Amino acid sequence: MIYPWLPLVLIHCFMCASSFVGNLLLMVLIIFHTPPSNRSYSVLIISLSLLELVTSTSSFLLFQRLIPCGLSVFMVTSGPAALFHSRRFCFVLYAVMMHGHSHYICMMALLFGFRYYVLVKPTPRSKSVILVCFLYYVPTVLVFGLAAGSDITPEKEILEKVNITLGYDLRGGMVTGYFSVFEPRLALAIFWVTAPSGTFAWLIIFIGGKIHRKLKESTHSMSESTRSMHRELMQALSVQASLSVIFASGVVTYVLMQLNLVHGPVIEYSTHMAGEICLAASPIVTIYYVRSYRRAVTTCSICRRRVSVAPQYRFDSEIPSFHP
Repeated sequence: MIYPWLPLVLIHCFMCASSFVGNLLLMVLIIFHTPPSNRSYSVLIISLSLLELVTSTSSFLLFQRLIPCGLSVFMVTSGPAALFHSRRFCFVLYAVMMHGHSHYICMMALLFGFRYYVLVKPTPRSKSVILVCFLYYVPTVLVFGLAAGSDITPEKEILEKVNITLGYDLRGGMVTGYFSVFEPRLALAIFWVTAPSGTFAWLIIFIGGKIHRKLKESTHSMSESTRSMHRELMQALSVQASLSVIFASGVVTYVLMQLNLVHGPVIEYSTHMAGEICLAASPIVTIYYVRSYRRAVTTCSICRRRVSVAPQYRFDSEIPSFHP
């Protein structure tokens, strides 16, 4: 059994812990420091935060080593989840982790879409946003739910193939995986992870351009403070969306390993650790760019509800909400 390199373990633990603490802090800030008029947008922020919290927790428990081998793909669990001695538990937890990584970039596209929507339409009600988030989430859950229910390749077959093909001795490790990447449910999950990286990236660029043009056109119909707020939130979204490039690097290394062009314990562990960097940085970016959250942190008033009479900057446009 090949154990992970100590620096990788330390980086892995730091990233997962940072994401866990950062997202817990962000959720507290959303509860205590989001003005009632901005609840609609906060639904999207807290949805993303919950997704990152679940993903970072499952990632910490797994510390997964990805080993593509020929037309197969196998995983070695090196984290606390291995202590349960259940291959099925690790297999399902891996699907939970991957559903979070794949849905991250999808949520970025939804956040950009909301920013444009409130510039041209009345702000939707919170209940409507919750419904949209749920429906938007269903396809990802179905895809990885199917993947989690797949048959696991017998341990003996995995050990033999990896030893013959790559020369690894994985005896004593918690190994799971698929014998063929063309197994329909796995193929669909791989597509769901890799396809959004490019598709939604172009969609984000397109929507971002429309938002910038709309803000320029609204010079007379929108106050300077509102335009400034929109620009700040766009900066936050742009930084968060650019983090997906780091995740895309993990997708590239996976493809290279599946084609048998590169291999090695460090790159096999690092493939999923690329996503952990996004999870650690994302809540920090949100806290920094959302003015009310940043003020709460810098003034050490995290758990006190905001009662200041200073002007409140709306997350949405100055178009009044419509509540039928």
